[in-house]
Amino acid sequence: MNARHFDHLLERWHVLASGLPDRRTGENSFYSMADIALAAFALFFIQCPSFLSFQQNMEKAHGRNNARSLFGVERIPCDNHIRQTLAGQGKKHLSRLLLTMKLLPFSLHTLLEVTDPSYQMVRTAVGARQKFFQHLEAVTAYWFFENWERFMNFMMRGHEVDPYAARKS
Repeated sequence: MNARHFDHLLERWHVLASGLPDRRTGENSFYSMADIALAAFALFFIQCPSFLSFQQNMEKAHGRNNARSLFGVERIPCDNHIRQTLAGQGKKHLSRLLLTMKLLPFSLHTLLEVTDPSYQMVRTAVGARQKFFQHLEAVTAYWFFENWERFMNFMMRGHEVDPYAARKS
């Protein structure tokens, strides 16, 4: 799997999320259902409760953010709005939706660990999964990345893993 495949999976998630029933009315519907679902996915993928607020701050300061470039979120909802909107899906759908939003990022991380050489090198260099998520949180809070490929290149360069490994003479 490479960055192009990751982007394709996010596009599919966007299409599915766009089809979620939307029971909101009036000003409460400022954020699309796709943005709400993609933002929730981003929270679970990065494993950082503050990810969205970091991205809102980055947008205000620099006019760009990783929620959009890495996850396709056009308008960044707050955590509370995500919870309220998803709760409006009804108990029957909410439990399935939350389960999907938890399993999908976990499954994607697992798939990346098995299929993506860049991801494998970074994970090996960082070590424990929890430490890896701490790195994701810190890096995405302070640096902007145009896409997943640049993000993974930054991570490989920072950890000096191939093709950025320090060459011994």
